[in-house]
Amino acid sequence: MINPQVLTTLIALLTKNPPKSVLEVHNENALIGYCIRTYFPNIHLDCVTPYSIDYARLYNTIYDGDILRQVFKSKYDVIFHHSWEYDKQTGTTVLEMIRAKARRLVIILSLLEWYGRGVLLWTPEDFKLRGANIYLCHSETKDRSFLAVFCK
Repeated sequence: MINPQVLTTLIALLTKNPPKSVLEVHNENALIGYCIRTYFPNIHLDCVTPYSIDYARLYNTIYDGDILRQVFKSKYDVIFHHSWEYDKQTGTTVLEMIRAKARRLVIILSLLEWYGRGVLLWTPEDFKLRGANIYLCHSETKDRSFLAVFCK
């Protein structure tokens, strides 16, 4: 679930310097795409939602395979990645691929929670060590999300 603070923060980031193209990866509920289409109708938006593949395999094999390589055939001004739930090694590989294909911003939505998949998820500190600015987005519910933003 995307909380209102995430949307507000995203709108503020994109308003400062509106991009011409955005790639949204791993879209959970189309709220980010809706937000971009509503507030920035002139932005070219591509979305990739690999949910047609077995959910249990999603975090283990899909992004190590060809999906990201196929998607990243062109560069985008901004790449937004939902639900960063990688282990440290896989996450580092995916992050390097994403950063290489973004002209201006990489925005990653993650959660400060343990999902019980056998690996510790990335924390804000992990992203800071790689040069990200962190925007904490706590809501009144149990949603404890944050945005990790890499600027070029």
